[in-house]
Amino acid sequence: MIAGNIFTLSSAGKYFAAKCKDRYFIMDNLDEKSIPTIEHRDEIYNTMYTYITVVLRGTLHMRINGISVDIKADEAIHITPCVNVEILESHCLYFCTLTMNHVVTDIYDRSGIGTDIKIRSFTFYHFTLNKTLTEELLKNYKILKREYSRPEYPLKEASIRALTCALKMKFWMSKHDWTEVKHFDENSRQQRFFGRFLEFLSIYCKHERSVQFYADKLRITPKYLSNITNSYTGHSSSVVIDHYVIFNIQQTLYVNEFNIKKVSELYHFPSQSFFGRYFKRITGMSPNTYVKMLNKE
Repeated sequence: MIAGNIFTLSSAGKYFAAKCKDRYFIMDNLDEKSIPTIEHRDEIYNTMYTYITVVLRGTLHMRINGISVDIKADEAIHITPCVNVEILESHCLYFCTLTMNHVVTDIYDRSGIGTDIKIRSFTFYHFTLNKTLTEELLKNYKILKREYSRPEYPLKEASIRALTCALKMKFWMSKHDWTEVKHFDENSRQQRFFGRFLEFLSIYCKHERSVQFYADKLRITPKYLSNITNSYTGHSSSVVIDHYVIFNIQQTLYVNEFNIKKVSELYHFPSQSFFGRYFKRITGMSPNTYVKMLNKE
């Protein structure tokens, strides 16, 4: 599986960056006295993380799945896994949280958030925020930042998880204080097909992994479907399907007590051994190794 350069502490440059056990990251340039320059950077986000970036001043210029997006002051961008992201040269003041997506899903499930905001892969959300919400999110972020800066102690990860949850809940439960900015072009035939392809994946990913199946659902050829997915993700449709399936399997393994046999049956693999070979081909490790890694963490 193509992992890409998700996030490294060195990528923050001179700005503040911290992490907790490769599950939680934060980054900001809040200590700058003026609006700093963000250098151009290519990134491919893998199937493990989602992040929210809030811009306080200036403009963050990005290209997401081939779409140019400008995030201005009092705006936020929520990017899910498996999304091609290019950060263009920008001038802005911002803060950012990046969290392993399995943890995010678990937080939403345990918090009782409705399915209407459950996060899919291969997509992004752009919001204009009420000024009050921006200030409240910044306040929550600064509390979270102080926790990251504390010396290690036994319950530090639990504290960071709780504060991360509080920040995300503050955002999603304040719908009256933000407006979603749409980047979907109704006149773009390819964009319509790509959106419908993702919808079909979310419905049928537990049953179907065939390019031909999704091409038939869209009433286009497999070759044209791959041309579309290459335009938006940089990958063929077969790779996108595999990434999407594995993305969902990893979440299921994380939040459902790691029952590999049950997950194999849930995703309609012909056998548990076939499931194991499929999982290892894409992730480079067996389901058992992945589960042991999570249990160790």
